[in-house]
Amino acid sequence: MAIQNNNHITKVLLLGIGNFAVEIADLINDIPNFNIAGFVVNRPPFEPGQKLLGKPVYWIDEISVLKDHVHALSASGTTKRKDFIKKFEDMGFQFTTIVHPTARISKLSIVKHGSIISYGVQIGAQTQIGRHVHINRGASWVTMSASMIMQRFPPEQTWLQKLSLKNKHVLEWEQTLFRIAQLVLEQ
Repeated sequence: MAIQNNNHITKVLLLGIGNFAVEIADLINDIPNFNIAGFVVNRPPFEPGQKLLGKPVYWIDEISVLKDHVHALSASGTTKRKDFIKKFEDMGFQFTTIVHPTARISKLSIVKHGSIISYGVQIGAQTQIGRHVHINRGASWVTMSASMIMQRFPPEQTWLQKLSLKNKHVLEWEQTLFRIAQLVLEQ
């Protein structure tokens, strides 16, 4: 989870400059002890000196010097964000997780690094949210069986890549909730 205490400000570089990045910036502004350090792009259009919401926009190749001073967070809704994230990880950046103050996550659940838990989200017991997952505002997840998942997300609505049964319920997405690309359920 993110580095948070009353005396430390976590500076965050957002990966992306689209509408979703603006939405995540707005979300971060509601969270104490977090500041947006800027935005990062990895494909044109890009102009040196460009700003978004008053913060600098950096080209990916010019930010490696910042890795010890900021945390990264994917703010891109594109299916190509996986490569963008990997490049940041390869450069040595740490990813932070943000949880909006109005979200409620069970103490019996886990949220892995790089995830975004938006306004009003409810996460039930024994739910594990994977790396770089975006859970959009108002979503609610409780412990559920494999048959409930299949009813809720039939094949025509999502791509079910892996389903296995073990000890805990695990929900992991590669996309935001409205564009689910991977769902893993372990019971």
